[in-house]
Amino acid sequence: MYNSTNTNMAELPSTKSLIKATFTAFSVATVITVSVVLPAEFGIDVTGIGRVIGLQQMGDIKVSLAQEAEQDAELDAQALQTSNTNNVVAVKQVQAAIPAQSVVTKPSTVTSEPVAAQLASDTRTIVLKDGAAAELKVALQEGQAVKYGWTATDKINFDNHGDSSSVKYLGYSKGRNVAEDNGNIVAGFDGYHGWFWRNRSGKSVTIEIAFTGAYSEVKRVK
Repeated sequence: MYNSTNTNMAELPSTKSLIKATFTAFSVATVITVSVVLPAEFGIDVTGIGRVIGLQQMGDIKVSLAQEAEQDAELDAQALQTSNTNNVVAVKQVQAAIPAQSVVTKPSTVTSEPVAAQLASDTRTIVLKDGAAAELKVALQEGQAVKYGWTATDKINFDNHGDSSSVKYLGYSKGRNVAEDNGNIVAGFDGYHGWFWRNRSGKSVTIEIAFTGAYSEVKRVK
């Protein structure tokens, strides 16, 4: 003998109830997407709720970080392209300077040693708000150098590089989440060479930098 349970059709939800529940769920999902997901992920605040509850700021930071990462990638690509171009030009110049069927026994005169010149010294104090950037450069001739050292009150990102009217970017060194750096920058060409900082610490940061070298000018770019 088998026990069977008869389904009471009256207890099942009606088609109208199912449609109403589906529409309600869709409406709730839409409201959450517009008021929470878009501000938090993409910085798009249509309703204004995201800014009130702090999600707009979160989205703005994510968008800013994505843009900065994209800019860093472009700078790296430009630096690589510039380095490759400079290497090709240097090789062609050396080849053109060597007479045919000659044997070169004299060491190359190309050196990274600084060109002799009168030295100058400076110090600077730079205050960066959270998310802000600053750039400080000195004018150097090819082969001249500047010795530097800087400290910051919190960890920041930096990029040491040079540029000119003919060279858009030549990178020397860079770092992330550091509070100090020191060393020498030897100019690879006539132009402006120096330091770029970006503050992502979440608070205001003060940078103290001192530098000495054969530069003829100091300029604050940002």
